[in-house]
Amino acid sequence: MPKKKKPKAASDGDTRLTPITPKERRKIDKSIKKKYDRLNKPRHKYKDRPKRSVRRTQSRLRRLKARQRYLKFCGRRRGRLW
Repeated sequence: MPKKKKPKAASDGDTRLTPITPKERRKIDKSIKKKYDRLNKPRHKYKDRPKRSVRRTQSRLRRLKARQRYLKFCGRRRGRLW
């Protein structure tokens, strides 16, 4: 396994002694993009999960709609509507 090179940008605490080279800047940008990948994509792809009350309401409405469809279908088969 090849040994990793030390960055050329020397620093004394928070102060840089040498400027960051373009190559190092690209490397830093790449690592930031990897770390914060969600920030580089459209927000609609990463929606939070709906709250419990919303999920329960949606579930109840889905069941109600399915039941109405089923009853309507059964009513047609038997020759009467509900």
